[in-house]
Amino acid sequence: MTGPTLPFDDGPTCPGCDGRDVWVLGLVGLETFLSCRDCSRRWKTFDDVAGAVDREIPVGMFDAAEGDRLRDAGIASAAASRAALLWFAKATALHLGRTGLVVCADDVQRELKRQGHDPEDLGNAAGALFRGPKLWRCVGFRNSERTARQSGAIREWVRRDVEPPLQVAS
Repeated sequence: MTGPTLPFDDGPTCPGCDGRDVWVLGLVGLETFLSCRDCSRRWKTFDDVAGAVDREIPVGMFDAAEGDRLRDAGIASAAASRAALLWFAKATALHLGRTGLVVCADDVQRELKRQGHDPEDLGNAAGALFRGPKLWRCVGFRNSERTARQSGAIREWVRRDVEPPLQVAS
């Protein structure tokens, strides 16, 4: 046998085909993710005080392309629900980046606050701030300064159509 296959005599049987060729996909807390090599069924076992409970793993749970599709659909939906404010926020970002300096979502939110908007007004539509027709290039990451973001990583962007400022040698 190759890979992390459970012992034949001691391992669980597949709830789909009663096969014994079961292997461990991973462990998360009290959950064990399993797969049957005979029928390709995937499920998880949750060990609690009452004993083990088997649950089927939803199809597509480990599908990066589907995850990307769902992310993009969510951002599009959020952007459509706040279209006017998002347009204003994107215009603000373009204005902030006009000299070639690095811009991040915190900079845009700070300017929106200065203009009288609550940073929470943009909501999940903030994920669409730097999306669109290749106007921005990601140049790095920093930790957010906004309390609500809990120091989460955010991207730093520069405009593609503006030359970066000259660096003065010291």
